[in-house]
Amino acid sequence: MSKSLSGRRLDRLQSESIVSVQQAKCCVAIFLAAFALRASAGAVVILIDKGIFLAGPFGVPDIHQPPSASTEAVFLSGSPATAPYYLNEFVLNSDASAGQFSNNGWVNGGAFNVSVIQKGASCFLSWDLTNTHFTVCYLSINFDNPFYHVYQIDDAVTLSTEVKVTGNLRDQISHVRFFGYRVPESGTTGVFLVVALAAIGLTRRLLT
Repeated sequence: MSKSLSGRRLDRLQSESIVSVQQAKCCVAIFLAAFALRASAGAVVILIDKGIFLAGPFGVPDIHQPPSASTEAVFLSGSPATAPYYLNEFVLNSDASAGQFSNNGWVNGGAFNVSVIQKGASCFLSWDLTNTHFTVCYLSINFDNPFYHVYQIDDAVTLSTEVKVTGNLRDQISHVRFFGYRVPESGTTGVFLVVALAAIGLTRRLLT
């Protein structure tokens, strides 16, 4: 009788151990799938208003120099080691009716959309940098004086919904500069998607 009970306990422990291992594998698979899908799709866009700073005036960054050579880029990130690339700038007309891109940065103005509102005191922005290998991380807004209104964006390759940015709500904005970082090549994104699909397949097998 005692041998029979011991055998049952052993079988129960073995089955519980198998279930625990399967649960652990499921957790790992789900984690890998979530991580890979997030990496391939990109993080949710978060626009952070950093405030207005007395910091300039800054000249137009030279893309033939490393980002660390731009005083504005270093000011935005806080360190030469993390200075972003200068992508482009949108310059408003004197009457604030519209504006145009300087197209002197790493990304052509065709990737951005800017609508001037409130007589040049604010703008609506959106962009799609999918095929540029860059992401927008900082906006530097100037009102033709040494003050800059800074916004930080969380890894925004694409921003399809327009966001409103302002200068100081009093003076007309003179220009909006876009800064960002390079993003992985499409091959890297493909690897993340393969990992995600493999992890999802493993999860299905373990749950059935």
